[in-house]
Amino acid sequence: MTKAEMEGALGSLGTSGTKKFLEGMQSGDDGNNLIGQFGVGFYSVFLVAENVRVASKSDDSDKQWVWESTGDGTYFVYEDPRGNTLGRGTELTLELKKDADEFLEHEHITDTIHRYSEFINFPIMLGEETTEAIPVSEKAAAEEAEAEEDDAEVEEGEEEEEEEEEPTTRTVWEGTVINKNKPIWT
Repeated sequence: MTKAEMEGALGSLGTSGTKKFLEGMQSGDDGNNLIGQFGVGFYSVFLVAENVRVASKSDDSDKQWVWESTGDGTYFVYEDPRGNTLGRGTELTLELKKDADEFLEHEHITDTIHRYSEFINFPIMLGEETTEAIPVSEKAAAEEAEAEEDDAEVEEGEEEEEEEEEPTTRTVWEGTVINKNKPIWT
């Protein structure tokens, strides 16, 4: 979204897209894009979040913008100080209330997306942290260089102690599309 689109779409509950949607239907719009048409859904986020940040980068703007609010009726729109981190698209960041921890559970998020957004045309991706073992080839190259240095220091007649190797792992973030089913009306 551009700055103007953020202010128009997220600026206030009273400017939800209901009127524009009905006008579009009367003018021949096929109505397949229901995203953002009834603004109340977005504002329900304040039931669980203390602060909401929406970062968005539109193809129509060179800048990435941020809309931020605590749900108290005021909001701020400013150029994202991180620069263009999205390339294109929108990112929502929710700072949850203390009693809303259940909404951090991966299964709860997935179930909610399936229940309410299964047939949305836009892909909804959910990131998940996984741990994977580092392949032996990567680990072996680093150990080989270290072993050559150690071998040079070992004197004749001494035996080298074998160290017990612990599996080496790394943390990886992987995004998965949650709403894979396409609407039957498209």
